[in-house]
Amino acid sequence: MRRTLFLSLWLPIGVVLQAVIRFGFGPASPDGLLPMLFSLPAMIMGLAFAWPGGIPLTLALQRLHALSRPATYACAAVLCPLTVGAATIGGLFGPLGIWIYAGIVSLPAWLVLWLLRWRARTPGPAASDPRRSPDSEA
Repeated sequence: MRRTLFLSLWLPIGVVLQAVIRFGFGPASPDGLLPMLFSLPAMIMGLAFAWPGGIPLTLALQRLHALSRPATYACAAVLCPLTVGAATIGGLFGPLGIWIYAGIVSLPAWLVLWLLRWRARTPGPAASDPRRSPDSEA
């Protein structure tokens, strides 16, 4: 569980990277760095609310990794940026919005996991016994 919590930090880090790419590295306030430092605790609390939003996709990708690494990388490459965007939009509705949007975006990874497990359980065609031919039973 500790590993899952650590790995789910990708969502708040992604939200910060998205903000840096969008708004740049400069201080947010024209007054300088000091007012921004006073708002740092509020920013950290905001990221703490985004952190649990990454858990559903993290769990799905961890379980998917044991079945198919290419599927894991494909799901991560597509769904992680979508989840960051969804969490940003969901943040307008508060922490609950972040968790709901991130959970909805993680559903395709859970579907891929279910399909791979279902395919692994489905038996293939029966192998024929090379020692017995269909003509020898008559």
